[in-house]
Amino acid sequence: MGVVLRQSVKGTLSNYLGVVLGAFTMLILFPKLFEPDQIGLVRVLQDIGLLVATLSQVGIVNIIDRFFPYFHEDKTRNNGFVLLIILYPLIGFLLIFALLVLFKDLWVDIYSDKSPLLVHYFIVVIPLAFFMLYQQVLEAYTRAVMRITVPIFVREVFLRLALIVFTLLYAFNCISFDAFIYSLILSYSFTVLILIFYLRHLKKLWVERFIYSKHKVLFKEMVKYGAIIFLTGFVAVLSARIDVVMLSAVSLEMTGVYSIAFFMGTVIEMPKRAISQISIPLIANGWKNNDLTSLKQIYSRTSIVQTLIGGLFLTLLLVNIKDIFNLMPNSEAYITGITVVFIIGISRFVDMATGLNAEVIISSPFYRINFFLTIFLGISNIVFNSLLIPRYGMEGAAIGTLISYSLSNCIRILIIWIKTGMIPFTRASLGALLLSSALLISVYLLNINGQSLIESALIIVVKSIVITVVFLLCTYKFKLSEDFNHLVDRYIKPQKNY
Repeated sequence: MGVVLRQSVKGTLSNYLGVVLGAFTMLILFPKLFEPDQIGLVRVLQDIGLLVATLSQVGIVNIIDRFFPYFHEDKTRNNGFVLLIILYPLIGFLLIFALLVLFKDLWVDIYSDKSPLLVHYFIVVIPLAFFMLYQQVLEAYTRAVMRITVPIFVREVFLRLALIVFTLLYAFNCISFDAFIYSLILSYSFTVLILIFYLRHLKKLWVERFIYSKHKVLFKEMVKYGAIIFLTGFVAVLSARIDVVMLSAVSLEMTGVYSIAFFMGTVIEMPKRAISQISIPLIANGWKNNDLTSLKQIYSRTSIVQTLIGGLFLTLLLVNIKDIFNLMPNSEAYITGITVVFIIGISRFVDMATGLNAEVIISSPFYRINFFLTIFLGISNIVFNSLLIPRYGMEGAAIGTLISYSLSNCIRILIIWIKTGMIPFTRASLGALLLSSALLISVYLLNINGQSLIESALIIVVKSIVITVVFLLCTYKFKLSEDFNHLVDRYIKPQKNY
């Protein structure tokens, strides 16, 4: 658990530096320089690119997580695993590329009336998806060799810095809007190059010949696993992105407002990404060694940490939301998304508080269950969005996401409990939930909001400092997280050996 905490802290720092940059971009630069439909276009292109990249993977990212321990012999050999993970998704991408070209007319029919910009920039999706695909592959491999800090920095910080640079170039009339859109491709291509050079620096990019006869049995298991994960992963990403894809067919302007509100709501889940990435190899090793004790420890302790962090940041977000909107340029065009922020924030907190249940199932011997579960939940989410978006617009999309996340996590918790007897919750989980609720209700009822930009900024700072200090003191005092107390004691009582 120590390596999880150390790597997670480093990853979380990059995540939140990325959040600051993302907030500056989404809440200041974009509303100031772009129209809502242009913001919606950027978001939809990235989301559709991610869908195509995920479909092209054919399950390779999860194959890396699950099977790398079987190929990794020592510090200098991987038995052709690197060559396999380079060629395997390339075949998938070429097939998806052919389908995209074949069904281009369908794309035109769906988006030509309400979102003609998407039709105009259709060609951007293909190279964007290619570089997204290999960014994900290289990031998964880097995670498998227990290095997550640089990949997270590249994804969360570098990409956002690049977006800021190109946005400023557009602002100063150095590039056109066309060039700005194509700069998305350039940014993702740089992430692939950076990860390649990083892996070479670590001396982990061993391109050896893959000997099929030597790994015949294991390869067949990988293909079966990949086939299931292929559909599961695509449906999962489709389920997570279907709100934006469906909203964009109704109105790119509404999609732009929703994108900014959605960004605010998802800020609280950043620590989970770091915790998940460093925990996945440990969970895979736990299943490989049939070590349920270590799995239970990772499952419960990460749940407590995520509940505490998620509760703190959800509280900070909700009590400051009006002042945050007040600081935005052209805020009157975007404040209609305030309800979306509440709903999406709660959905992300539910996902964090229920622990790493998806990661545990995907890495387990009963991973096939996740296929049927994801298909069911994906279809449910599509149905919810189809029913709710026409009636409630972007609030309907947010409600559909909340229902999907809640159903998904409840069912996965039940499956893990039935199969292994493990459950993520403890008394400390209840304490973390009560602490977050008490602070949220207490501060929110005060209803203190600024009228000017300076007042709003000062109120955000004061509220955030007071809430954070009280939250951390209570967490330490009531020993809600053993890992947090050990981390604090390590610095305030260095003479002790923890």
